Amino acid sequence: MSVNAFLTPSTEPRRKRRLKLGSWALAGLPAVVLAYLPQIDLQPGASMPGAWFIPALQAVVWILCAAALLAAVVFLACRRIVAAVLLIIAVGFAASASRVHDATPELRAAAEQLKDAPDVRILSVNALYGGVDARALAAEVTERKVDVLVLQEATEDLLDRLEAQPGFKDALPYRTGDLPEQGADGTAILSAGLLAEEEPAWPDGGRHFEQRTAVVKLPGHRPFRIMAVHTLPPMADAGIWRSELQALGEYQRARTDLPLLVAGDFNAGHGMPGFRAAVKGLDDAARVAGWIPRPTWPDRPLPLSQIDHVFVRGLAPAQWDTVDLPGTDHRGLAVTLRAPAAK
Repeated sequence: MSVNAFLTPSTEPRRKRRLKLGSWALAGLPAVVLAYLPQIDLQPGASMPGAWFIPALQAVVWILCAAALLAAVVFLACRRIVAAVLLIIAVGFAASASRVHDATPELRAAAEQLKDAPDVRILSVNALYGGVDARALAAEVTERKVDVLVLQEATEDLLDRLEAQPGFKDALPYRTGDLPEQGADGTAILSAGLLAEEEPAWPDGGRHFEQRTAVVKLPGHRPFRIMAVHTLPPMADAGIWRSELQALGEYQRARTDLPLLVAGDFNAGHGMPGFRAAVKGLDDAARVAGWIPRPTWPDRPLPLSQIDHVFVRGLAPAQWDTVDLPGTDHRGLAVTLRAPAAK
């Protein structure tokens, strides 16, 4: 063996260092993006071409978390511990921000007082241009003994077809006003009890879908207010979408005279700070189903994101489930609430 063999440094340590640094970089950049993603907010009303990409990623943050955990397992198998730890920490930050949060102590205390109150059964459905199967939807209403039905993308033709189904008109005889003949703009609230429609949530113009509000008086219950939500998708205009979430938050925080139910297609989810701000102070009915958001859209072939929601204040969530209906690309929400009894 020559003397040079001892004097020439081996390339093996250098190669290992390069691999180590490469694994850190490969994990570090996605980890930073994932951890920070649920905190990125958009400016309301601003024209931001391409900004829809941010809420689109936020809508699937749980899928990104699952992919990051899978990558962490691969790094562990390759003995790249630091890289795996970076990804696991990032998942922790992203999941904590994007989960279905527990109610505040005040809301929990209020819900506890209603634990023995009578039930109110809610069904919220995006009807997809009025194309949802009327027979299947009417069957859900009658079988579940629904007290309030909230419809987005509703049309007069859909209401005609529903009312032609046996038992539907008897179950829900009261409704909000006229609907468009076609399209996605229409929103409707149908009730088993007296219903008094109020001014829309934001009547100042510039909004694309109806946001109906009404006060409902169900038999055996005190009156409560319903806001039927359908915001513009961020893909259409991210600035308007963010403005509508802001308006939603302002509306619900200003309406404290009655118990409040806010239900519908928010086109937003827990991974978006604008959504979390909009529903601050409300109790998420989905929390009774667990802290991981359960996707509602698209219904087929595989739901990816929970953008349909039911929130309450002065009412207590008791049960939350999704409903699969033909003719729509959303899963409906069937929610049981405890509501104050009539005096």
